[in-house]
Amino acid sequence: LLSIMRFDVYAGGHTDEILKYHITADVNEDAGVDLTYNISWKVLDSTSEGPLEWVQIGIPNNHYNEVVGLSDNISSISTKSSGGTYAVIYFDRKYYEGEVVDFSFRVNQGYMYQVYPEEGVAEYKFTPGWFDDITVDNLTIKWQEKDVDTWTPSCIIDEGYLTWQTSLTPGEKYQISVSYPLDSRNFSNNGYDVNYDNKGADTYEHDGDFFYYLGVVVGVIIVLAICFSPVLFI
Repeated sequence: LLSIMRFDVYAGGHTDEILKYHITADVNEDAGVDLTYNISWKVLDSTSEGPLEWVQIGIPNNHYNEVVGLSDNISSISTKSSGGTYAVIYFDRKYYEGEVVDFSFRVNQGYMYQVYPEEGVAEYKFTPGWFDDITVDNLTIKWQEKDVDTWTPSCIIDEGYLTWQTSLTPGEKYQISVSYPLDSRNFSNNGYDVNYDNKGADTYEHDGDFFYYLGVVVGVIIVLAICFSPVLFI
């Protein structure tokens, strides 16, 4: 989910437009992914809710190593986790109606794949954060082709990258999937369950195993308590 400090709807229209939403993914030997975001954000209205000063961009999950601003117009960048995980970006000035802010940042991201030992592959699923009230004119996802086994949906290959291009209406999502042979990267033997929540943010849940084993332990304790407690006959 991508959102800004202002409401996105006014008088039946939108306050902003995303001209370009480009993401480049490079998969490292440790199976982490460097995600580089390049975004062109146009302000359509700066009267109703004020000028654009900062944005927060949904990133896959809170298992990142670093989030780094790459463009000079970013005065600060941080993260927060609330209904999802976000990169919070403050600009070096205010942007008014008709202006376009071009900015870029990079996330070194982990926990994006799931291992399938029977098939001998690890699969990455990636849904970029989406805008509930903003149109995206051009979404481009470029994923490093090296060692990739299969991918969906179909795409072109451009200079060593699998490349998907589309546009998004407000609230629309777009997901890609790529798989690798298990011996191509340092994938965990257990893998990670990747589940998107229903709030629109790119969030992942990793607590399934913990709660499963907790339930088993609690069940054993209850059974033992029943077996060894005094039995009352009426």
